[in-house]
Amino acid sequence: MHARSGIVLGLFISCLSLVAHARSAAPYPAPQYAGFVPSNGLRISVLTCGTGSELYTLFGHSAIRVVDSSRGFDLVFNYGTFDFSDPHFYWKFIRGKLLYFLSVEDFPSFYEEYVQDHRSVREQVLDLPESVKQQIEQALFINAQPEHRFYRYDFIFDNCTTRVRDLLQRAIDSNFQWHLREHESISFRRALHPYLRRVPWVELGINLLLGARADRLISGEEIMFLPDSLEWALAQASFAGRPLVQNQIVVYQPTRRPDDHSLLRPWMVMMLIGCWLIFYTWKANLLNPSFVIGMDQVCFFLIGCVGLFLAFMWWGTNHSMTKDNDQLIWASPLYLPFAIFLNRNKAWVRIFAGLMACCTGFYLTAGWLFAQKPIPVMIPFLIGIFIRLIAIYRQQAPYRVIRR
Repeated sequence: MHARSGIVLGLFISCLSLVAHARSAAPYPAPQYAGFVPSNGLRISVLTCGTGSELYTLFGHSAIRVVDSSRGFDLVFNYGTFDFSDPHFYWKFIRGKLLYFLSVEDFPSFYEEYVQDHRSVREQVLDLPESVKQQIEQALFINAQPEHRFYRYDFIFDNCTTRVRDLLQRAIDSNFQWHLREHESISFRRALHPYLRRVPWVELGINLLLGARADRLISGEEIMFLPDSLEWALAQASFAGRPLVQNQIVVYQPTRRPDDHSLLRPWMVMMLIGCWLIFYTWKANLLNPSFVIGMDQVCFFLIGCVGLFLAFMWWGTNHSMTKDNDQLIWASPLYLPFAIFLNRNKAWVRIFAGLMACCTGFYLTAGWLFAQKPIPVMIPFLIGIFIRLIAIYRQQAPYRVIRR
């Protein structure tokens, strides 16, 4: 695969990785009641599942476990389920229109799946009055019914973890308090970084996809969009003056897998591409003219593809965090026709090269003042692009003087 195409592929993979909280599962038939009858002997707990090696497991998972001894069941209620057989699944997902739903499965099946995936499972048993636990159980069974189970998934604001948080807040009365600390100034983008260090190419793709909205500072309960953050907040929470969590249990803890130490890191690839762009600008006369023009066409065409995808994710989807993307300052979709007509005598080609050189130069120098900062690993690549655009604008070899 051509090195530059890694950016385009990384964007698509990153988009798919945003199903991190979700999983495809066949729903367990939830018990039906002709009228909900309160049950005694309830045990309500929150399950926090660790990260895995697959893209959709990068950020972990949250679910609610209900053990009802009087009815004899042990169920897991999972808000992060989608139907992979849904028609036009990928198209709906990319556009942010795929419906997720609350599924119910027995705990042994849930546990076995995570053991097979070598993902940790931790449980927080909630210390609540029977009446409150009954409210939670009733709310879960109502939400699991076909007419209530579906919702429009949002990676940040409405996912499997925020659904658990919101259900608990609604079911527990005013005696419930989170006791959230004054956390450091952190944005949604920075909150994701610890989970992406093992997958640098996905990290690059996600950083390109997320717009300026992801750089807003997280406030209050918003930090609980991540399973680990919800787990921490529950451990600090209280009900009627006593700790909300009665017991914390490590249900399953796999052996730690080694981190990915792949030699092909994004910063290395971007550095090599940037150096190559500078080199063949400097030594263009030593290379075949058609080869130089062909290299430029491939490079700018791929940038145009990235820009087109970013523009689509901004204006053509419901994803809230992919809007207002400053990367479009340098990654314009107009690079697509520019690349196609680069080897022809068109006056607008030179004008466009000068305009985009100004935009790229502005982004490299002033972009650090924006909320959405330039991505450091992209800097060598952008410097190389800036130099190539200047060379085209100045009609350096092998480009001919353009006459009207």
